[in-house]
Amino acid sequence: SADKERNGSQASLIRPDKPKLPRLAVTSIWWRVSSVALVLSGLLPDQIGSEMWDKNPTLAALIRMTTSQKYRYPTADCNEIEKERVRRAEETTKEKEAKIAELLFMPLKEQNKKIEKPEPQVLSPAHRRRGMRSSARQRAKQEKNMAVEQERQAAALHAEKMKLRKVLRTLQKNVMLWDPKQDQRKPPKGSITLLLAVNDSFALAEKYRLSTSPDFLLRTIGEGRSAIERAYDWLIPIVSSHPAIIDRLQPSASCFLLLRAYGVEGDKNRELLSLTGPLLLHVTKCLTGEFGEHHALLAMELLLQDIADENSDRRRCARKVLQEAVGDAKVLDSPRDLGHCGWLLQMTHFKNREELVPLVVKYLTRALAYERGKVLSTYIAALSEYKIFLEASKTEENFDFVSMLCELIAVRSHVCSDAFDRFPPLRALAISQVKNAFERAIESNDAAKLMASSSYLVTISIPREVGDCDQKRNASIVVVSSNILHAAIILISNWRRRDYGDCEAQNDEETAILHLLRYLVIPFVPNDTDEGDGNTVSGLSSAKYKHNEKRAVSVEEWVLLAKARAEKVAKHAALSAPNIFLPRLLLCCGMPSPSFY
Repeated sequence: SADKERNGSQASLIRPDKPKLPRLAVTSIWWRVSSVALVLSGLLPDQIGSEMWDKNPTLAALIRMTTSQKYRYPTADCNEIEKERVRRAEETTKEKEAKIAELLFMPLKEQNKKIEKPEPQVLSPAHRRRGMRSSARQRAKQEKNMAVEQERQAAALHAEKMKLRKVLRTLQKNVMLWDPKQDQRKPPKGSITLLLAVNDSFALAEKYRLSTSPDFLLRTIGEGRSAIERAYDWLIPIVSSHPAIIDRLQPSASCFLLLRAYGVEGDKNRELLSLTGPLLLHVTKCLTGEFGEHHALLAMELLLQDIADENSDRRRCARKVLQEAVGDAKVLDSPRDLGHCGWLLQMTHFKNREELVPLVVKYLTRALAYERGKVLSTYIAALSEYKIFLEASKTEENFDFVSMLCELIAVRSHVCSDAFDRFPPLRALAISQVKNAFERAIESNDAAKLMASSSYLVTISIPREVGDCDQKRNASIVVVSSNILHAAIILISNWRRRDYGDCEAQNDEETAILHLLRYLVIPFVPNDTDEGDGNTVSGLSSAKYKHNEKRAVSVEEWVLLAKARAEKVAKHAALSAPNIFLPRLLLCCGMPSPSFY
């Protein structure tokens, strides 16, 4: 009977409406235990540290803070998206803990109590009739006193509510959800002092940085360029005090540090200048494949991203890193001397060349939009060599060198013209490639007609020699890219005969130009047509866009041809121009006099 009475009294204390609570922990004890686990993880990294990193996000965050000595929340390795996610998770957890604290510490009568705003008194009709005898001043005074009383009661209720909230917030700090697998929790201010004291007592930062199994330093840094950019500020002192750590760094980290060492930030990178030797050696090993194909591709891609960057300083530093890392080796079977871009020749001699060359082609093609002069000439020459390599290795990479070159010439005509004047081999290469493109278009005429209609396609009538005894010339309608056509116009207008050492190369270039002149500029009259028939057009005069039948050669391009450097080109351009453009040509200043005869 006594047991029944005791059980009955205990049952009467349990709230029938109280929900089931999750597992809870005392906040101060939780962070003290976390500090103990942090110490054990540093002393036994392979046994305890690795397990805690994988299964306890909060402890993993404490390890990152200790390794980087950046006690921030979220941790320094998080990007903006990750920071926002962690903050939202912390806010959600705090809201849950606030509701739990309310259930635990708020009295039952306060939970059920509803705070109501006092309503103004409503006077009865009889009272109103009696009040009519009082003066208006007395009624105003009564209403004022009533309003003041209502405000006082509302203020008292609000103060009571805020006091209760303050007490709950204080009590909430002592309770937290007990879930080791939840997202990283924000350490309270009092626990930061404890973490700093533990780090100083056991030298945890040094132990975590020197640990290689697992490598907490690399895990704290993360992977990719963005990760090393976030870790750059706190990583420099570590690398400076422990140069041996360089051999453990990921390719992206060593490449980024070397790029910063060669940067233009002045004294900020002075600590890195003394480490360029070890960093350069590590980058060389990464690029040559000593650490595996994956690391070689990561290192090369990070450097190539700067090669194709619109910032000129980044491009310069990336070229310097690649040249010093792999460009100084001599390639005996290559006749080209690429100077400060000699690293381009090494790509086809690396162990992972079949994977590296397509990557280099991808970023060099982008870099052509920013470079000029010698660097531009070198990149184009290298891409032509890579095209031969890709065809020989039969890779699946689809690289159309001719289309890329023609588009570059058409879009950056002034820059390319300047490069052609300074580097005759580049001009000869471009003329040869464009001439071959027209020959392929003539040979594959039937296939070209089946191409889908596009605003980038041009139909043009081009003379073609038929292999009979009379060598009669016939015209055929071919389809070419508009970029090829515009590139041919620029090459023809800028070409002029030069006297330089290689006579064979000069003859080949002149032969290719004559072919382009015969295809595009010199008027053609078929055998069965009278020479006086003005309706016969060929070459550039017949060029029309395939999708709308409009002229593909603008009046500006006809003016460019009529003012060509070579008198022969200017003469034939003036003779073959459409009649509608002749007044414009006559008004142009600086046309060579042979153009009118």
